[in-house]
Amino acid sequence: MKNFKNLLFVALLLMSATVLGQTKITGTVVDDMNQPLPGASVLEKGTSNGTETDFNGKFTLNAQSNSGTLVISFI
Repeated sequence: MKNFKNLLFVALLLMSATVLGQTKITGTVVDDMNQPLPGASVLEKGTSNGTETDFNGKFTLNAQSNSGTLVISFI
């Protein structure tokens, strides 16, 4: 039982370290006429971490703290 408690503690510690290394990014993707772009892809550059904008062009993405560039594409 003690080993299980120790294992659980270590697992929770590792999960919290992962969460602390992330930043929540929110925004709105618009076109050159300032109209929202629903369905645009928003990716953290160099990763497969991404999301898609909603009907109003808004998005939320949990990215690594040290990431510097978002790649946005729309077809």
